[in-house]
Amino acid sequence: EYLLKGKDLHHKFTKEANGKALIALDASINSDKSNSQAYAWKACALGQAYGRGYIPVSDELYKSIMENINKAVELNNNDFEAHRMLAEVHLSLHDFEKALLHGTKAFQLNPNDPRVTSVYGEILVRVKKIPEGLDMLEKAYELDPVPQGQSTSDKRISALITGYYLSNNLERCNELFKSITDIDFRSWLMVLDININYENENLASIKMHSNKFKEIDYNLEIDRFHLNDKSLNDSLIKRANEELFG
Repeated sequence: EYLLKGKDLHHKFTKEANGKALIALDASINSDKSNSQAYAWKACALGQAYGRGYIPVSDELYKSIMENINKAVELNNNDFEAHRMLAEVHLSLHDFEKALLHGTKAFQLNPNDPRVTSVYGEILVRVKKIPEGLDMLEKAYELDPVPQGQSTSDKRISALITGYYLSNNLERCNELFKSITDIDFRSWLMVLDININYENENLASIKMHSNKFKEIDYNLEIDRFHLNDKSLNDSLIKRANEELFG
């Protein structure tokens, strides 16, 4: 009962619901300390709090996330949720080898879960396995175009734009960009960059969104693209500076 309540609250994507989810998941763990799912979902709720700023970022928060994920794997090495979350954590830390290891394991355990195919695809496109990664991202988009907790397909489309940008596919990037409801910085910058690289002079429909991003810390945001290519990362930082403040 506590586990189901925690999962339901986690998917409401609000600070208040996240706090209540953590209380419910702690109760689930206290009632059955051998339930790997309770630890996995607590790690997921903590990760949501970390990513959305519900809880101040700290070493203690990161340690708690990792302890809960590792406990879930210790209790059940075939828990795909735990491996999925480990893949996401290691991707965010730019540890691509470990991200690929856990992403592969999660996919082997549950190849039809769109959350798994999505993170696995995001990892693959960053480790030079772009065709395979794009297949995974397209599959996630097809299976679950509007992820749970979202109201649009923007998250799926942004992931696809990243993959097609890395594959240097101008046509597909532009096609997907037109489908986004609320333009995000990563999609905007990548689509702008690939169009400039192709010397496309019709940039007005892309550049018109630049004012939206003038207040962001673009160095930090580009780091969060989790690119496995320092020269590309540096090139995008230069492009962002030129377009936003040049």
